[in-house]
Amino acid sequence: MQGLVQAMQTQAHTQAALQAQLEAQERADVWWASLLRTRFEDGTIEVAWDEFVRLFRAKFIPEHIQYRMEQEFLSLTQGSTTVLEYEAKFAELSKYAPHIVTDERRKAKKFVMGL
Repeated sequence: MQGLVQAMQTQAHTQAALQAQLEAQERADVWWASLLRTRFEDGTIEVAWDEFVRLFRAKFIPEHIQYRMEQEFLSLTQGSTTVLEYEAKFAELSKYAPHIVTDERRKAKKFVMGL
């Protein structure tokens, strides 16, 4: 019986997560459509990926979260993790410090300094 209850709870959590994902996707779709109508009125929709990411983060990721993730990136070290785990975390967090990672030399230096 306990297994059945646990399975039902897991299913409810999965459904809630899927619903949240769909709602977030709908919000993003509405935002993008609105942005296209207002910002690119002349029909030019050429947006560099970096610019899209910047706009998306500004809209959907609170500034204090972006700051916290940037600080986590800046203080990241390998510690007791493997190099592969460190590299994965580095890649994940580097998105929050574009001022460092756009310069390949600075990016490489930051990576090596964390080993």
